[in-house]
Amino acid sequence: YKAGSINASKIESALASLAKTIECARYSPEWSEKYNFSQIDCEVRGLLFVFNHDNQLQHDFYEFFNPPKPAKGRRDKAVNLEKIPLSAGQQIHIIDPFLINYMLAITNDMNDLIAKKEFPDEEYGFYYPQLTFHKVAVTEKYLPATIEVLSSPFMVIKHGAVYKFNRAKGIEEEVYPEGFVVYYNKKGNSDNEFFYLLDILSNYQILDGINKIRIRLAYREKDERILSHFQRGVEKYAHEYGLDEEAKKRLEDLDVKVVSTVKEFFSAEVISWEPK
Repeated sequence: YKAGSINASKIESALASLAKTIECARYSPEWSEKYNFSQIDCEVRGLLFVFNHDNQLQHDFYEFFNPPKPAKGRRDKAVNLEKIPLSAGQQIHIIDPFLINYMLAITNDMNDLIAKKEFPDEEYGFYYPQLTFHKVAVTEKYLPATIEVLSSPFMVIKHGAVYKFNRAKGIEEEVYPEGFVVYYNKKGNSDNEFFYLLDILSNYQILDGINKIRIRLAYREKDERILSHFQRGVEKYAHEYGLDEEAKKRLEDLDVKVVSTVKEFFSAEVISWEPK
């Protein structure tokens, strides 16, 4: 969609259609035969993917659900959730234009790290601590992302070591250690944000000084003092928990980088010529 064609009416219509589709899929033998390969109880959810191809949508997507009050005149029309025939327990997830740009930024950053031999081609996955992963023990080393993780304030990616073949020696050598990459998707306009981020990562038991940890700040509209706020968050965390100098230095040595926003642009003329 171009920015001008994204409106409350179209969103409401798409959500209503998705809700009906979920209901049909739940009780459809044909759907189950095609997609439920394991033939076990499963949950069917909906996903609304809204791509703004001209990148002209400036306001938060969720203002279509709760429009801000203008200085003059009436509020814009809002999506009427009462018209969405969603049954109790059913869910529809939304990937909005800003979330798409965030995922593009992550993909671009990971590709850059891979090119620099600072991230493996295959040995990586999304990290779910046992204390939060549905209270179920997971044996797989690397896991795919859930929609909840992709749309959360941050995500943790666990990766293996990076190796490069040394032709002179005829062996593979480790060129980058295993560790974690944390992608942060909030504005970063206070030290409290990073205090709580560090506290959560500590509860995840990855701030142990053993693994290499990189934090990538990938929000679309970052605070201009985001790195200063991060450093103050480190100081506050170290003081609050009485960390010794060694533990404090581990936090200060975290690899923190601001990630550039990535946007995809498509020509309206080219799109109009594409076969329908």
